[in-house]
Amino acid sequence: MIGADAPTVDNTFISPRTRNSAILDPTTQNMSSAEMGYLKRAPKLNIRAVGYVSDIKDATEIKRFYNDDPNFQTFVNYALQHVNMRFIGTELAVNAVINPSLSITAAAAIGQAFYTNRPTVSVTRDNDTNQIPVSRQVYLENYYLASGPQTATTLGFNYKSKSYWFANVNFNYFARNYIDVNPDRRTAQAIDLLTPGSEKWNNVLNQEVAPTFFTTDLSIGKSFLVNKLLRNVPRSTMLYFNLGISNLFNNTNIINGGFEQLRYDFSGGNENKFPRKYFYGLGRNYFINISLKF
Repeated sequence: MIGADAPTVDNTFISPRTRNSAILDPTTQNMSSAEMGYLKRAPKLNIRAVGYVSDIKDATEIKRFYNDDPNFQTFVNYALQHVNMRFIGTELAVNAVINPSLSITAAAAIGQAFYTNRPTVSVTRDNDTNQIPVSRQVYLENYYLASGPQTATTLGFNYKSKSYWFANVNFNYFARNYIDVNPDRRTAQAIDLLTPGSEKWNNVLNQEVAPTFFTTDLSIGKSFLVNKLLRNVPRSTMLYFNLGISNLFNNTNIINGGFEQLRYDFSGGNENKFPRKYFYGLGRNYFINISLKF
């Protein structure tokens, strides 16, 4: 599949809040993708496998933040242009019926989402209409996108009783969840005062990966034939009760995502002066569902 997105207001105008100025040479964002799949259906085994690749080229991103670069030290408009990205991976799902009461499900999604080039950036002061943009190269190639865990797997056991009750338990594993990088830290200007290969140099340039984590989800329920409880009720009327518990063991150390602050200590190269921000997952949570089918 091939497609294209024309420039929009959001990624064309530098600072519509303060002035009618556009980025230089707005470009059309081009997209291409391919997918291949395999499907097997049998009485006791279902398998679905998919492989995919998707490329985005010439994307534009505009960020606005306070820039501590000695050349600015004010709010700036940070226009990244000609950004190329790739999404590639595979997905697998399996459902195996062990007997009429027990089945096992498994699923895995393993992929990579990363930058494939070194885009250019134009930096302008937010409140200066006469400022000539400062153009720089951003070394984003091969850094990962913050798109959530790039490895996710689950294994589930499902039980159905002849007495109209059921129980499901799922064991989940998540890994390779990359923290969103600050592009300004991947420029020559950000590290020109640091010794190449030093600990501080590596700390500024390296991308953090959130810790892997496990969760367990449990769901139990029962259904009732209402006509066995009440008279003059259609035979097909069913009453369902379902209790679900997510994150059964109350793992409160889950980092769902995060980002490096766009502010950066250019003079000292201290990556912790403006520390990373993280998003944490919920601990144990519950739901109860009651429904009537007629």
